[in-house]
Amino acid sequence: MDYTLRGHQHKIHGILNGIDYDVFNTDKNDKILWPYDSNNAKDEKYKNKLALQQMLGLPRNPNVFMLGMITRLTDTKGLDLVLHIMKELLSEKVQVVLLGTGEEKYEDAFAAIDNEYDNFRALIKFDRALSKKIYASSDIFMMPSKSEPCGLAQMIACSYGTVPIVRAVGGLYDSIIALRPQWHNDDLAKGTIKVVMTSSSSSTGRSRRVRMFLPLSIPQWAGTSPSQGMPESLYSIYPAISV
Repeated sequence: MDYTLRGHQHKIHGILNGIDYDVFNTDKNDKILWPYDSNNAKDEKYKNKLALQQMLGLPRNPNVFMLGMITRLTDTKGLDLVLHIMKELLSEKVQVVLLGTGEEKYEDAFAAIDNEYDNFRALIKFDRALSKKIYASSDIFMMPSKSEPCGLAQMIACSYGTVPIVRAVGGLYDSIIALRPQWHNDDLAKGTIKVVMTSSSSSTGRSRRVRMFLPLSIPQWAGTSPSQGMPESLYSIYPAISV
């Protein structure tokens, strides 16, 4: 199939999915407690974080870095990489909120981490209203899918002013554009992120280092660099953030 499609690629055009901005908006949304728009996002978005923290029993702190993840808990969603860095990540001054259901091994693994760490919440359920609260409250949205025909979550995150961290596959590759391409190498100068998440093993095979790269695709009204307030250890996990 790959050979055939490449041979006829001049005849083929892809059309990205899109989201309904009447549904996924932030200024006329009854599912978030503090609606916001381009004029007041910087002042109002943190109030949603405080409300979500209170709802989930997390320490209330508007300055803590919050990462959200809303996904099916399956192998294709790259959850093995997330689990690999989770304990290191949670040792920093961050909060992580995960919402989703799926394979039992992932449900059990994230539930166990929830029991161990006060700054992590694993919400093993489907809840559309809660998902909008997570989008509105998070600073970063994680989407390290191994394959993604298109994906909508990264688009929803952008519409909420929440920076998506994605793997460069499928529609994630097509839809996430670097706001500051000079942070990446010359091959990325056109703005499209080609290598977003990689992992490498040591020569002994005993340890693995996960590297994520941050595609800075946020609305211009978001106000500040999304790396502001990023815990120092995250710069080693997400090295392209360093400037």
